[in-house]
Amino acid sequence: SLALAMRPLAEADGRFGKNPFGIVTSQENRALDLLFQLRDAMHPETRQRGQREPITIVKIDEASIRQSNVRLQRWPRDYYARLIDRAREGGARVIGLDLYLSEEGGVSAEDKAADQRLIESLSQTDKIVIVEKTEGGGTDAIKPLEMFAEYAYVGFADLPHDSDNAVRSSLLSWVAPDGEVHFSFGSTLAQLYTGEELKAESPTTMRLGNRVLPLRPDAGVQIDFRGRTPAFQSVSAGEILFKEGAAIPDELFRDRIVIIGAYNNDAPDLFLTPYYESMALPRAFDKNLPITPAQMPGAEIHANAAATILFGNSLVRPALWQSMLMLLVPLGLVGVAVFRLRSLPAFLVVILVAA
Repeated sequence: SLALAMRPLAEADGRFGKNPFGIVTSQENRALDLLFQLRDAMHPETRQRGQREPITIVKIDEASIRQSNVRLQRWPRDYYARLIDRAREGGARVIGLDLYLSEEGGVSAEDKAADQRLIESLSQTDKIVIVEKTEGGGTDAIKPLEMFAEYAYVGFADLPHDSDNAVRSSLLSWVAPDGEVHFSFGSTLAQLYTGEELKAESPTTMRLGNRVLPLRPDAGVQIDFRGRTPAFQSVSAGEILFKEGAAIPDELFRDRIVIIGAYNNDAPDLFLTPYYESMALPRAFDKNLPITPAQMPGAEIHANAAATILFGNSLVRPALWQSMLMLLVPLGLVGVAVFRLRSLPAFLVVILVAA
């Protein structure tokens, strides 16, 4: 019964989005969270991986919004143009703008001029990615206006949510009903960075250059999270926009993936991850771990997804038959010991197997 409980359960459409690991999916996910947090606590050097990788996030944070005196939803589009220009002039290899451009910035002359300024910036940037949303979950697709999409690559920003609403994986591609293949924001950034095309190698793997990426039963890639936020090098957008003469080194941009996205506390673009709530066991290894729950901005999840594709460990869950063996062999040993051995040897076998 326990072994069969791990069998992936397909939904009506044939996908495995809700229960990719059977009726024990929620327990599996929590175990994965524990493994991430234990790695972070027992191997603190892994926290520096993201800092060493060629990814920079331009954070539209609370300080940037306060400096602008304009709420984020009303930021003029020329602000984003200036951020893109700074990253391009600094030598960025690829730039990602995590912003839906599905409507014009406004109806006033100033708004239209700001839109035109953004179009000019997009047209001057060779490798830039903007986002779309695919259909699903009862919501319509969100497409960028053609006047913006004409000068940029487009990747979908949808993030798969597990049953507890946490994000632990990323889809690399999605096939629309008309057969058109759409790539995710993170995988589009990775493809442009390497110059390689992401291809399906088998039903369970995809390939980008020399890297083979294993897929979960729900066709997602397990994100190899670098750690708690902030895990990558970053700079506040306000430092670029509102502090003339601020010394921002070009090394933050040169030959790197630069992602521009919201980091403000009230943004809808905040998500639960394996690091959301600190667990007790990891704190036994590192008493300095934060206790306050913290959500991760979407821009940083996309950065983690791109880093996983390019540099991360290929996190693979055991196949069903392997999981069943791992479960049945120790339980079988315990059963034999309890029913066939004397009390003391049986007790010792049970302790040994448990260890």
